[in-house]
Amino acid sequence: MNNQDSERLNAIFNYAQEFLIAMCPRNISLEKYLENKKNIGSLDEIYKRMIVTLVNRNMLPGVIQFDKRQEKFKELLLDYDANLISSTYDEKSLYEIFKQNFEINNSDSPKNLWWQFSKFIISASKFLCNFKTAKEFDNFVKTFSENKFTRAALPMLLNKEVHGLRFALACDFLKEIGYIDYPKPDVHLMDIFSSLDICNRDEYEVFKAIIRMAKACNKSAYYIDKTIWLICSGNFYIDKIKISGRKKEFIESCKKNIK
Repeated sequence: MNNQDSERLNAIFNYAQEFLIAMCPRNISLEKYLENKKNIGSLDEIYKRMIVTLVNRNMLPGVIQFDKRQEKFKELLLDYDANLISSTYDEKSLYEIFKQNFEINNSDSPKNLWWQFSKFIISASKFLCNFKTAKEFDNFVKTFSENKFTRAALPMLLNKEVHGLRFALACDFLKEIGYIDYPKPDVHLMDIFSSLDICNRDEYEVFKAIIRMAKACNKSAYYIDKTIWLICSGNFYIDKIKISGRKKEFIESCKKNIK
């Protein structure tokens, strides 16, 4: 990254910070959104977070209703013990358990979302069975931390190992268990970074660009991610306040003010 690139990335982010502060509702502290102080937790907690991430795609949230049924899932999924799940269920037997406990339409269809959910869970359990402790998993993640290329290799690996855990979702999983160097290149960030000609509208390219911006601004990738996401979504979820997102306005204003 040359000095000109670094200066422009820094200027864009400083402008984004000012824009977010100006749009932020009164009496809201932004720091609690921008700083991620989560600890990695136990293997069971890691496994649960992976399941929650896998559910957060397409039409799954409305069908699975994981939040609403958490107590039932905790029982059926054996307190999120990946080893116990792997030794107790396979995809078919877990799907049968779901059919016995929930009303499932078109249960014979291979595209049924509950069947996909069953595949997600078993695939995730098989992957996490490779680690005896959360510390072992943490050491594994840290082997990818050398630079933006090795860091990007981890969500690619998770995408291959865990059914349904696509690149952006893998990044989301990692950042939500405490790894602040893994931004999620979602629709909002891809729109911003491509519209401002920072990089192409591609998950992998945006992921690397966020890391470049973080380095240029001496911030964590998580901090960059959340700043831009809040501008685009207007969702101050911790305070339970939702305002209109201002993505289009930010893009147009940034183009006028940052050359």
